[in-house]
Amino acid sequence: MPTPFLANSQFPIFSFHTFQAYRAHQTQVDSVLVVGKFVYSGGDRRVIVSDFRTGEICSTITRDSGNIPVLFEKDQEIFICSTNGSIRTYALTHSGQNIKMVRFFVHSLVH
Repeated sequence: MPTPFLANSQFPIFSFHTFQAYRAHQTQVDSVLVVGKFVYSGGDRRVIVSDFRTGEICSTITRDSGNIPVLFEKDQEIFICSTNGSIRTYALTHSGQNIKMVRFFVHSLVH
């Protein structure tokens, strides 16, 4: 697999072959978040954690009843926002494994 290099010491440049290593989902990927050496991808109604350098899958964080169009990180926690109205918060780990849920919120669409 080709190694990415940095242009202007800021922006990684990747070849097509680099992206092929991240095929972890069976259908489309709805969201992607890179934190440190891990790629968090939302698709197939689940979030998969992969090693950024190797593409190896480290773990699956959650299975959801809705699509996951939004992933974001704040204060070493990852927020997983689903189309079913839920927001799950997980504490990030250095290994990409044993990620534990911190909080769970549900937004009710019923008035």
